[in-house]
Amino acid sequence: MKQGVIIQGSARSNGDTNSYAQSLKLLSGYDLIALLDDISHFDYSFNNANDDFLPLIKKILSSYGHIVLATPVYWYTMSGGFSR
Repeated sequence: MKQGVIIQGSARSNGDTNSYAQSLKLLSGYDLIALLDDISHFDYSFNNANDDFLPLIKKILSSYGHIVLATPVYWYTMSGGFSR
């Protein structure tokens, strides 16, 4: 089992959250997963039902001992990447 993973849930790939996540990755040696790269946006028609969410979450839960959630604060709550 690997040490840990940083899951970035920001809608901006090059924003402050990414900068902090990249710094933490360098300091900790943790892997970094950007949800924007791996999971489709929600749609009411469920056209994205076969996106990478299930394989990704299974990999995370079986492969990592520690999980760090990196998200900006939008209107006093976590980003939508963590509420899908």
